[in-house]
Amino acid sequence: MKHGIQLFASLGLILATIFAGRPAVAGTFSEDLSACLVGATSPADRTALMQWIFSAIAVHPDLGQFIQLTEQERVQIEQDAADIFQRLLTEDCGTEARAAFVNEGIGGVQNSLGTLGEVAVGTLFENPAVVGGLTRLVNYVDLELLGETLLRE
Repeated sequence: MKHGIQLFASLGLILATIFAGRPAVAGTFSEDLSACLVGATSPADRTALMQWIFSAIAVHPDLGQFIQLTEQERVQIEQDAADIFQRLLTEDCGTEARAAFVNEGIGGVQNSLGTLGEVAVGTLFENPAVVGGLTRLVNYVDLELLGETLLRE
């Protein structure tokens, strides 16, 4: 029971560090968990996780002015994501989660959750409107200067 408490006490830390850096090399058990997590998420799950990541990033002081979420909306997004994580780690991929935790420690679980986060965020960049928004940046870059700099001998 103590390990279970430690796992869930650490879950908040894991989720907060999904993109802050993960172990460079995944073990067999975390790779199995990653595959299960990605395979067990539906498009709706990925959207909910993408929304959660976005809402978490939006609390940064330099970004908050661009995002208008009510506290009720933020709480709902967090609850939806928590439900998905709980389902994935206890039901859909419970066997794989336990094996990763027992054999590779909390880092194995963290690594797998990071993979899931990357997949969820990757969904964002599959949207043509987002791609268009990112590529508009080229309209404001001095391509001649950039070319001269890159081709300079």
